[in-house]
Amino acid sequence: MIEAIRLSDKRHADALHRRYCDFWLVDGEMELHAPKAEKEPELAPSATNVEVNAPDISTSAEEPRPRKAKKAK
Repeated sequence: MIEAIRLSDKRHADALHRRYCDFWLVDGEMELHAPKAEKEPELAPSATNVEVNAPDISTSAEEPRPRKAKKAK
């Protein structure tokens, strides 16, 4: 129908096409008014998880050497 109108009045046909058939505009309007989807936040490791996952240094093969007492001068 719009193409038939375009034969006699190009401006009117362009206005009709823009208002009723230009779905690019419709999609843009829908995106403007659509509810925003919330992203789930990425979970950062907590201090507790870091401690639990850290290697246990108390069970190492080498035992720490005892410190010698300092002599008084």
